[in-house]
Amino acid sequence: MRLLLTTILAVAAAIPATAASLAAQPAPIVGTWNVEWEMGRQIINGEATAITAKGTMNVEVSGDSLLATLTATSRSDNQPITRPPVTIGGRATASGAVFTQISEATLNMNGEERKQRSIGTWTLQVNGTQLTGSVKRVIEGVEMDMPTAPVTGSRAK
Repeated sequence: MRLLLTTILAVAAAIPATAASLAAQPAPIVGTWNVEWEMGRQIINGEATAITAKGTMNVEVSGDSLLATLTATSRSDNQPITRPPVTIGGRATASGAVFTQISEATLNMNGEERKQRSIGTWTLQVNGTQLTGSVKRVIEGVEMDMPTAPVTGSRAK
């Protein structure tokens, strides 16, 4: 009986250490990714054109959260990159992460420019060295159905 009790106590003592080491393992999304995403839309006479960007996403652990820094290196419309890198916060999921980006959208309607708060939800999945997912944006105070846009990438070497 004494041997059984000692074994049970030893196993019970090891469970918290095992759980802590599993929780301390970094999420599969942590690291640097070469990514492509929709950075904006241009709408002229009701015709929407997606403006995509290529760049890097560096994901790191910060306490119980994740921080992703997006740095654009090129745009599909060949315009210069004028936005500084942006850092967004999120949480790891079983297969990747979900990030929330709060930013300011510039709206130009009939020559009148105004700023509106934009909220983007990035839902990303990791499959080995590939990253897939989407970003869904909502511009507060604007009745516009913005389609979910794809995000793709591969782990940087």
